[in-house]
Amino acid sequence: MKAQIAQKGRRPAEMAALGTPQLEGLTYSVKETAVVLGVSTSTVYRLLYRGVLSCLSCLRHKRISRASVVAFVEQGGHDD
Repeated sequence: MKAQIAQKGRRPAEMAALGTPQLEGLTYSVKETAVVLGVSTSTVYRLLYRGVLSCLSCLRHKRISRASVVAFVEQGGHDD
């Protein structure tokens, strides 16, 4: 019970670091996308601006679809 209370409010990345099983998300935040791609958040914003990655604007937060990230990686990471 204490473990559940301690994990309440943790982000998925924090839970993964703790070895807690998690569902794979359909979208990533800008920070999570940067971690997945191994780049800076500035680079992710640049890719969004160029239209290389597509995002969903939910209120004030940008969410990048997992499919968009996978497509970017599969094309070799080029923004042509």
